[in-house]
Amino acid sequence: MNGVAALLAGLLAVAPAVAGTLPTPLRPASPDTVLLVLPEGGAEQALQRRARALAADDWPARLELVRAYRNLSRNRADPRLDGQAEALLQAGRVPAPSEALVLEAELRQVRHDFAGALSLLDRAEPARPRDPQLALLRAQILRVQGRYDPARQACLALLGRVGELAS
Repeated sequence: MNGVAALLAGLLAVAPAVAGTLPTPLRPASPDTVLLVLPEGGAEQALQRRARALAADDWPARLELVRAYRNLSRNRADPRLDGQAEALLQAGRVPAPSEALVLEAELRQVRHDFAGALSLLDRAEPARPRDPQLALLRAQILRVQGRYDPARQACLALLGRVGELAS
C-alpha cells in the first residue's frame, strides 16, 4: 500500500468517529426565523435615512448617495452595500443620466455581469465620449474577459489624460 492509499484508509477509518462529534445543522422551523442580525454602522444608517427621503427624479442627490454607498462598500468589503447602491439607481425615474449608467456598469462589473456592464457603457458613451472613467472601466472588463486587443484600444484612449483620472 502506498502512502496516499494508507492516508486515505486512515481517514476513512476515523470518519465515522469524527462525524459523530459534528454539531447537528440548524434547521429553522419557519423561513421567517432570524438566524443572524448583522451590525449596522452609523454611516450605513445615515445613508438609509437619506435614501428614504430621496425624490425619484432627484438624480444629483441619488448619484451622490450611490457613490457614498460604493465608497462604504469598498472600505468595509461589504457587497450588501453595493446592492443598496444598485437599488437606488434602479429606483430613479427614467431616463437615467449617463453618469448613472456608468455607476450601474461599475456595480455590474463588481458582480461579474460583464456583458450587462459593457452594454450600459455602450449606452452611456455617446453622452460621455471622452469620459476617462468609462474608458478605464471598459478596459478593465475587457481585460478580465481576455479580450486584450479591445482592452488595449480602450487604454490607448486614456493616453495623455492622467490628470483627468486623478481628479
